[in-house]
Amino acid sequence: MTKQIIPAARRYFEPESISWVADRIRKLLASEEYLSLGRYCEVFEEEVRRYIGVKYCAVCGSGTDALELILRAAGTAGGRVIIPVTENPAAALAVIRSGAFPVFVDSLHDFSPDPGLVERILSREGDVRAVLGFHGGGFISESVEELRRLCNENNVAFLEDAAHAFGSMLRGVKAGAIGLAAAFSLYATKVLTAGEGGLVTTSNQKLEGKVRTLRNYGLENNELTEIGLSSRMAEAQAIIGIAQLRTIENNIRRREEIAKLYEERLETITGVEPIPKPPSLRPNYY
Repeated sequence: MTKQIIPAARRYFEPESISWVADRIRKLLASEEYLSLGRYCEVFEEEVRRYIGVKYCAVCGSGTDALELILRAAGTAGGRVIIPVTENPAAALAVIRSGAFPVFVDSLHDFSPDPGLVERILSREGDVRAVLGFHGGGFISESVEELRRLCNENNVAFLEDAAHAFGSMLRGVKAGAIGLAAAFSLYATKVLTAGEGGLVTTSNQKLEGKVRTLRNYGLENNELTEIGLSSRMAEAQAIIGIAQLRTIENNIRRREEIAKLYEERLETITGVEPIPKPPSLRPNYY
């Protein structure tokens, strides 16, 4: 018997979007334009910025790079960063690569760090530089407000790992506009994909400038000011990302329809409990 496997990376592209992407890439390859960090990357950054509702967006090479960039730009080196145990290993790797030490805490039922445990660590351990909130599965925890308050009171940066959560909203505020800065992944399985790539969103001008310097070796005005990354996005990736972004709400609506079917059937199974979804949350159902 042949097993039918549902592809984990099935993408949502409307036919018009595929034609648009193919046409733009064809023209790009026939031109003399830069093939990375060019005008399409700039358009992508601007459209993401407006969609999320922040002042700045910077593209980069991957979601892991985006995490490292915001951690480094937030000044976590030499300190501690609190992350939930439900995180992808990439989060701990990004913390270590940024020069900080990861401190793991248990999470709530919705993947987010337990605020009570975070408060205990902040009161007992010195030199905590950041708390990393994780929007697992596209679910933004209602506890983010409590986490942000704790961070503000203790002069600690609240950062978002929004890799799963592009388009998710809590009380009308989108993931990526909640903390000091956020990191998104554009990997093949994500709701918004460019095949590969990452995004940083923030409304902090100083942090955004630091991210742009760090993503390109640490170069500022053609002078090497610090040791950075080689984390540029290709123009072809940006073109795919733009096409995806322009149909993102259709994509999420379709995911909501499918999720409802799962919820209706799973609730009949004893012992299976879905993640609670408060009325104020619109997840993207990653």
